[in-house]
Amino acid sequence: MDTESPRTFPELCTTRFLLRRIVPADRDIVFRGLSDPRVVAHYGVSYATLEATQAQMNWFEEIFAQGTGVWWGICRPSNPSELLGAAGMNDLSARHRRAELGYWLLPEHWGQGVTRECVTALLRHAYQAMHLYRVGAEVDVGNARSVRLLQRLGFQFEGTRRAYELKDGRHLDLMLFARLASDPVPRQSLPESTMPRKLISSGSPFEEQIAYSRAVVDGGWIFVSGTTGFDYTTMTISDDAAEQADQCLINIQHALRQAGADLADVVRVTYILPKAEDFERCWPVLRRHFGEVRPAATMICAGLLDPRMKIEIEVTARRRRDE
Repeated sequence: MDTESPRTFPELCTTRFLLRRIVPADRDIVFRGLSDPRVVAHYGVSYATLEATQAQMNWFEEIFAQGTGVWWGICRPSNPSELLGAAGMNDLSARHRRAELGYWLLPEHWGQGVTRECVTALLRHAYQAMHLYRVGAEVDVGNARSVRLLQRLGFQFEGTRRAYELKDGRHLDLMLFARLASDPVPRQSLPESTMPRKLISSGSPFEEQIAYSRAVVDGGWIFVSGTTGFDYTTMTISDDAAEQADQCLINIQHALRQAGADLADVVRVTYILPKAEDFERCWPVLRRHFGEVRPAATMICAGLLDPRMKIEIEVTARRRRDE
């Protein structure tokens, strides 16, 4: 690193948290984080055993010793031995004054503003103490929370690398973000009570004819109207209830992403089916989309507007505070 001795690790403090050196005693918690499916769903590194996690512990030390990066363990000053997660920079080039940002947090600490507070301190150190000019970040296109976090931290979207990584047999697109030292410092977000109401449309002709929105955003809440299994690009609908359920959730996901959220933010879901016997056939689809989310749910048996419709799904979501 171009301004600090590699023998002196820089501890950072925020209002609520301490960012300290990651030590061997942290291996159990690092393993717990990097083996949790919720954490690694959008993270590039995972480990199946505690022993394998030692490679990550070695990496933390190696990049710091080589001057190619620095990662901090996030903890509370009142309990410094227990990590909440980690954040740092790697691929650091002193010559070009740039580095790449990364972070992860144990799920029990999500939605409390931990990552935003800690990454803000990390970036201040990067620009002021380390004299970096550019900090970049690569984000899986499905990681709506990280996209929202980076945007609120003042990062600018630079483009998408298509099929850039292979993970679990799938090619992933990565979105590129960066913030320069010369970029404006982001202003504090508005409190929810002052955030404007926003209407979201799917393009369905029904919305204009019946006078409703696909979704309404009010502060941190997102209310998605009852959504059927029409493919709105072709206005066609499958004859299969499970396929309709899948298309319903694809339509809902599209609306949520326009609101800066995704299906992981859903807290309440209502299923409406004309025939109760069709519901069980939809369960595998629902598990695929909501298996890790487990929102509160209700199933209602009632008639729908069009006899081709076999299921309608309505959700309520709440955008969590930036992690």
